[in-house]
Amino acid sequence: MNPRQFLLVVAILLLTITTGYAQTGTVLEGIQENDILVHQLLIQTVQGCNLTCENGGSCVSNGISSYCICPYGVTGNFCEYRWDQYDACSSMPCMNNGSCISSNSSYYCICPSGTTGYRCEMNETASSNASCFSRPCENGGTCYAYLNSSYCSCQYGTSGTFCEYRWDQYDACSSMPCMNYGSCISSNSSYYCICSNRTTGYRCEINQTVSDPCSSSPCLNRGSCISMGSEAFCICPSQASGRYCEYGSSDPCDSSPCLNNGTCIARDEIFVCACPRGTLGHRCETKVPITCNDSPCMNGGTCYQGDHSYTCICPGIYDGQDCERINYSKQCPLDCSPGQCIVTGNSKLPYLCSCNGTYYPERCSGK
Repeated sequence: MNPRQFLLVVAILLLTITTGYAQTGTVLEGIQENDILVHQLLIQTVQGCNLTCENGGSCVSNGISSYCICPYGVTGNFCEYRWDQYDACSSMPCMNNGSCISSNSSYYCICPSGTTGYRCEMNETASSNASCFSRPCENGGTCYAYLNSSYCSCQYGTSGTFCEYRWDQYDACSSMPCMNYGSCISSNSSYYCICSNRTTGYRCEINQTVSDPCSSSPCLNRGSCISMGSEAFCICPSQASGRYCEYGSSDPCDSSPCLNNGTCIARDEIFVCACPRGTLGHRCETKVPITCNDSPCMNGGTCYQGDHSYTCICPGIYDGQDCERINYSKQCPLDCSPGQCIVTGNSKLPYLCSCNGTYYPERCSGK
């Protein structure tokens, strides 16, 4: 009989005497072996403990020896190890000279070249790296093995976990980012929202009150604007037609109708203006201030508000006014000597140390 079974028998006898439970087999009816009542009874009634249990552990004696019952989050014979302090690498679990990294109460092994497995217990040939053997990276991406997994370093113009997105094919409007029935225009890997007359903002998220619908000068080709309530109507000259007198040329963008560096996009015989951030209106004619409250900074950038504008401080390899693109020319921040620091283009692991054919996340020592 092991100590745990002995403690259970003691608990059953005490419960039978004090509570009158009916005994059926080796456990009492209604009381399971792991029932918290059994543990409480053992702790409260069995005397003679001579151990000092740490971290809130409770001492239990079976009359011959004593044991510590540890609370959740601690372990050890005397409850001396806390999971948030326990070094799982102390037992040196990694084989074949693998490097151990402790994480909470677990560990990871960084395996030297030629070995693989959770503990670096398996040998592999140089041509059959386990995680990169299936060639997961697309569009010319390079696969790097790391911690029994793999990461793709993408070529310029591609992105994604497996470099599956090409900027010339990626549709940034697929997530339907424009609000309040705004129209989305995809441009490279970004997008623009064309907002209705009563909304504004980069995603058309701000409702606005228009006092005079003609104040934005919506009529083109010298058309005259007439305000009727909240709507604007255009009276067009003989050579023009359309709601905004936009028809009068085979290419509606020939008249350069978009203001403030707006981009004109011809759709059949009409045009739409893709307005840069900070402008709005059918022709991008109205300038509006952008603040940090609009969350303009992308990819984890930090926004600082100035008197009349904002500034984005971009993390890592990101660049641009709003941290919207990857700058592959940025200097690698890791000290990888005697190896080399590389930019992967992967947002989860943007940098790696290349050390004689093996890749580490911080430095060539692997720690």
